[in-house]
Amino acid sequence: MLPGTEVGSGLTISWGATVLVLDFDGTLTDAEQEGVTFTQGCYESLARLTGWEIGRVVARAAEIETVILADPGSHAWMMDGVAVAPATVDPYLRIKPIATTILEESGADMAQGVVMALYDENYPKSGVCFRDGTLELLLELYRHEEDVYIVTNSATKPVQNKIQSLGMSITDRYGHECGGAFTAWWMTRIYGGAKKYVPGFMPGSTPTLSIPGLNRPVHFHRPNYGSVLDRLLAGKDWKDCTFVGDVFELDLALPFMMESRVGLLANDRTPPYEIAFLSGQPNARVLTQVSQILSFY
Repeated sequence: MLPGTEVGSGLTISWGATVLVLDFDGTLTDAEQEGVTFTQGCYESLARLTGWEIGRVVARAAEIETVILADPGSHAWMMDGVAVAPATVDPYLRIKPIATTILEESGADMAQGVVMALYDENYPKSGVCFRDGTLELLLELYRHEEDVYIVTNSATKPVQNKIQSLGMSITDRYGHECGGAFTAWWMTRIYGGAKKYVPGFMPGSTPTLSIPGLNRPVHFHRPNYGSVLDRLLAGKDWKDCTFVGDVFELDLALPFMMESRVGLLANDRTPPYEIAFLSGQPNARVLTQVSQILSFY
């Protein structure tokens, strides 16, 4: 490692943690831009399922979204009857309560799994748009061969494909050898299907976290996510690890409670209560740009 090394991009790396774990969608990508075609696809699917005209679906979706954004603490992404994340932060979170409400209002078939099937059907339609600074971040982490991983709810292959597109841009800039090596290095560090949204239930009482300004508990016990992290962190102390994500409940609540350092990469739809809570925690920081990850780590 090279402590405090000034790198070619002008970013300063301050090596501290032994492991860095990055979320992907919304953290390294611009989820709002990528989600435009995903959202449109979901609206078209809803029109088919409900028999509504597409204009009616779009108009009703806009009304529901306005309500959700106006009061993020009262609207959540539900899984197994448990609120597992705010329904505001990105299009992929907002679509579930929107779709559920529209399907219920239309009297359409609400068989178990229909909303997730709608999600799975349209996710591949998402665009590719990285946040500013992502290429520079991933390139510097590769150059210094850091112990870093991407752990995401998305399937592994689509994320690998997006990282490969960055490798192609590096090839254009630095040559095939550098771009190919970058891509190959990152391919083994992407872990998809983490299912961070699946809550766990423990005998007796399930551990929760209370956050001022949020009128429900945060269920931070996520066994699927935890099992992925246990494999990655085998033999390492959670306290020496840093996690960065854009949704506290999905990406950061579990490692936060394990005393890891956590960085919330906030956007203009991040619930204010998350920002206020993490701003007062010694093992947390609120970030606004991808370029801040290196100095935080």
